[in-house]
Amino acid sequence: MESHAERWFAAWNARDADAIIDLYADDVTFHSPFVTRLGLAEDGELHGKSAFDAYVRMALPRVRNLKFEPIGACEGIADHTLVYRNQSGHIVAERHEYDADGLIRFASAAYSTSPLKRT
Repeated sequence: MESHAERWFAAWNARDADAIIDLYADDVTFHSPFVTRLGLAEDGELHGKSAFDAYVRMALPRVRNLKFEPIGACEGIADHTLVYRNQSGHIVAERHEYDADGLIRFASAAYSTSPLKRT
């Protein structure tokens, strides 16, 4: 799990769209409130790599100061959840399930409702 998490954080923090997209399976399902905010799907759910690709390429230019600061990684039976603080100070928990090739086939992001103070 650590190598998955390290690659995921490295790709997003580098703002490297191709590296990000390469981490996801062709049949990925992705849930995020940010999908709704960008107007890509009313229910916040994207299906397939091409839809996810469009999301990444739309989101990156809009969040120029994007930074994901790892807080922790939680391992489940068939998935794991990355916990991090984003550039806005929100805590995010993002759950990933992997396919047989080690690519993310399902991802769901949940955000804190208000930024938390840094200690």
